[in-house]
Amino acid sequence: QVVIPITAGRKTSIQLLEEAQKNGDLIGIVSQKNSEIEHPEEKDLYTTGTLAKIIKIIKLPEGNITAITKGFHRFKIKKVVETRPYFKAEITKLKDSKPKNKEEYEALLENIKDLALKIIELDPNIPNAANFAIKNISNNDDLLNFICTNASFQPGEKQKLLEEKSLLVRASKCYEMMHEDFRKLELRNQIHQKTSKDLD
Repeated sequence: QVVIPITAGRKTSIQLLEEAQKNGDLIGIVSQKNSEIEHPEEKDLYTTGTLAKIIKIIKLPEGNITAITKGFHRFKIKKVVETRPYFKAEITKLKDSKPKNKEEYEALLENIKDLALKIIELDPNIPNAANFAIKNISNNDDLLNFICTNASFQPGEKQKLLEEKSLLVRASKCYEMMHEDFRKLELRNQIHQKTSKDLD
C-alpha cells in the first residue's frame, strides 16, 4: 500500500478523479508510453498499472489538481470497454511472487533502505519528508514499492519494475538502479565541492 500523488491537468482526467472520489470508486493508474501525447489512445498506454483509492484532492491555482491516492494492487488491462469521457477497462489483478529466501530479501531491503537515505541526504531536490516516510514504513513490500514509485528513475524503467512479478527480482533491479543514481550524485557533489574550492 503506497501513497501515490497524481497531478492532472486535462479536463477528462480531472472529471475522472472528482467522480471517483465522490463515488468512492477505485481508479486504475497507468502510464503513457510517451508523455508528450496530449490525447492518448489505447495504444499509447501501458497495460500494467496500479489499482488505487483517492484519499484527497488538492486544487492547484493554475486549474490543475493533485490527487493523493493509495495504491493497493498491480493489475493488467484485459479489455478497454469505454474511451470517452475517460478510459474504463476490465482488469485482472496481478499477484506478486514472494521470495523463497526470506533472509536474502530482508537483507536486500535493508540495503535499499540505507541507500535511499543516503540518496535523500545528497539530493537537494528530494524533500526531507521522504526520509521520515522511509524510516516509518515497516512492511518490506510496501517499502520496496514506495521507493520504486518515488525514485527518480526513467518512466520506462519504473514501468519495468511495476511489471516484474518477483519481489526479489524487483528489489535487485531497484537496488542496481539506485546504485547508479547514487554514483552520479556523489560525482556531481564532488565536482561542485571542487568548483567551490577553486572559486575560494
